[in-house]
Amino acid sequence: MHRDQFEIRMVAEEREPVTSVPLPEVVASGAFSDGLSYDIILVPGAAGTRSQKDNRAMMDWLRDQAARAQYVASVRTRSALLARSGVLDGRKATSNKRAIDWVINHCLRYMRRRAERTNETNVSSYRFRSP
Repeated sequence: MHRDQFEIRMVAEEREPVTSVPLPEVVASGAFSDGLSYDIILVPGAAGTRSQKDNRAMMDWLRDQAARAQYVASVRTRSALLARSGVLDGRKATSNKRAIDWVINHCLRYMRRRAERTNETNVSSYRFRSP
């Protein structure tokens, strides 16, 4: 596939600046309320997972989008958000080994301690090794 066949959008609860340590602040180009559907959902890894775990708007958006998306993926501890939203029901996932105890406390039945990557149907989660 060619780059011109994709439109990459950052979507957040509101179209406003989003801070994600250690990444720079970015402004979301879409909002949960836009009503759009996406083919691929990537929930990126960064600080902030813990503060979003009880965000009902995010959990509802993730669950609704995942039901329509062709692919859903997460990086590091963001698999906990997919689990909290119900997207991982009946599926396996992995997470950041440094935060695995916290993640397991929120979604025990889904996590695999030793996996680098899981891929079940259309949902994948990734854990990258530290150098």
